[in-house]
This record gives sequence, structure tokens and C-alpha cells, in this order.
Amino acid sequence: MGKGRGKGRDDGEACAVLGAGCCVLWLIIACSLLGTSFDVLKPTEVGIRYSEPGNAMLYDQGIYTNGRHCLAPGHKFKKFTTQLKFIDMMKKRRLACWTKDKQEVSVELGIYYQIDPKGVIKFYKKYGNKYVTVWKAMATQAIKQSTKYFDTTAFFEERNTILQNISAAITSKLSSQHVLNVSVIMGSVDIPYQFETAVTTKVVTQQAEITELMSRNYTLVLADTTLVQADAEKRVKIIEANAGAKAAIIESEANSQAEELKEQAYAESYAYIREALNFTDQQLMKYIWARGLRDQTWNSKLVVGFDGTSITTST
Repeated sequence: MGKGRGKGRDDGEACAVLGAGCCVLWLIIACSLLGTSFDVLKPTEVGIRYSEPGNAMLYDQGIYTNGRHCLAPGHKFKKFTTQLKFIDMMKKRRLACWTKDKQEVSVELGIYYQIDPKGVIKFYKKYGNKYVTVWKAMATQAIKQSTKYFDTTAFFEERNTILQNISAAITSKLSSQHVLNVSVIMGSVDIPYQFETAVTTKVVTQQAEITELMSRNYTLVLADTTLVQADAEKRVKIIEANAGAKAAIIESEANSQAEELKEQAYAESYAYIREALNFTDQQLMKYIWARGLRDQTWNSKLVVGFDGTSITTST
């Protein structure tokens, strides 16, 4: 009897221990499941509920915002940041574009953007995890479509205009993709070496042509100056010749008038002598003759002036 009672007590204790162990085990499992039922979204994040056991996105649950959320065992969030994100097209990722004059240029670009929290379900349903890749491809297409309206030189002379055009094109392209606050930065712009050499050769050739044109213009100016100077010298000589001729005429006329006045004075004085001395014409001529011979050489001619016709005699 005593042995039977002891065995029953041992079996009861074993069952109690087994039940306690099961409770502890279930408690551990429950705590583990409860721990995996929570997920956290930061203040700069939104999320879509995802079931790992069912490998499915629970779109019908809507969009979750920041905070600690109790979901279900094995449920997590597909998280999306609402902060600015960056599409890198710098350095080795630089973009090759075509210009209006059919030349290739290599442009460094960076694109900042934000996702619209209200549209995460729509674009994730459409593109899945490749939504950034799709947006980058769409931005690349917009960039290449906008650069074709500018000449190669504009990339160095009108960078701000080109940057504004690219920004507007990307914003327009992504406006229906639930993308906000698009901002574009432009880095260096490079051209192929062959094109750079061709441009340099063209510029040097144009500069040589300009220099040659300037040299020709200088020669023409010198020729025009020489012609003007020769014409001026010709005019000066003509003026000097006219002045000399006029001066000679004036001098000749003055000498003639002086001689005429002198002869008239002689005639008047001789007429006075004839009247004062009561000379006849013959006596007056002898008187004039005698005065004229006094200062004349043996072969000189003598002109005697008096009222009436002039008489020329020789000694």
C-alpha cells in the first residue's frame, strides 16, 4: 500500500513539471512571436505592410507613418524614406549627351528628389523594388531630349540656361511618378578629344583669318592715307602756283603802274619846263636829249615822254 501511494505521487510531480515546462515553452514562443510582430518607422519614413510567411505586400492595409506598430507575427514594413534622395550621375557615372550641332558632350549631373508619401503604394505596385532604376532612366531620357536644343559652345557659355532647361524637363517627366522637389546640379562638361582638337584648329584658323583681314584693312588704310596725302600735296601745290601767279600778275601790274606814273611825272615836268622857258618842241627835245645822254651808255635806247605821241631815238 505504501509503495502504491509513493508511485502516484511521483507521477503527479512529473506531470506538474512537464506542464510547467510546456507553459514556459509556450511563454517563450509567445514572447518571440510578439517580439516579431512589432516594427518601427522613423519620423522620416513611411511603410507598406509586408507578410514574410505569405511573401506578400498587404496593400489593402494602407500606408503606415512613423511610430512603433504591432502588426502580426512575421509581418514587417517595406520602408520608404521621405528625405531627399540623390541620383548620382557624377564622375564615372557621367552622362553622354548629344548637342544641336550633332556633337557628343559628357556632362556631370546630380538629381535630388523626394517621394510623395501618398503615392508609395501606386509606384511600388507598378515598379516594385526597381522604381529608382525606372526613375533614373526617365530622367536620363529627359536630359538627352533637352540638351539637343543647344549648341556645344552653349554648354560653356550658357550653363545656367541649360541647367534650368534640364531641371524643367526632369520635373515634367517625373511629375506623374509621385516625385516631389526635383533639383538638379551640373558639374563639369567635357567634350571628346577629337572634337576639342577640331574646335581648337577651327578657332586658330578663324583667328588667323581675322588677323589677315585686320592686316589687309591696315594696308588699305595706309593706301587711303597715302592717296589722301598725295591729293593734299597736289592741292597745296596748285594753291601755291595760283598764289605765285597772282602775285606775279599783281607785281607786274604794280611795276607797270609805277612806270606809267613815273613817265607821266616826267611828261608833266617837261611840259612845265617848256612853258616856263618858252621852249619849242625842238628845243625841249634837245634838253631832254642832253639830260638823257648824261647817264646812258653809247648803245642804249632813250624813250622820251611828253604830251602827244612818244618818240624813240637811239644815241
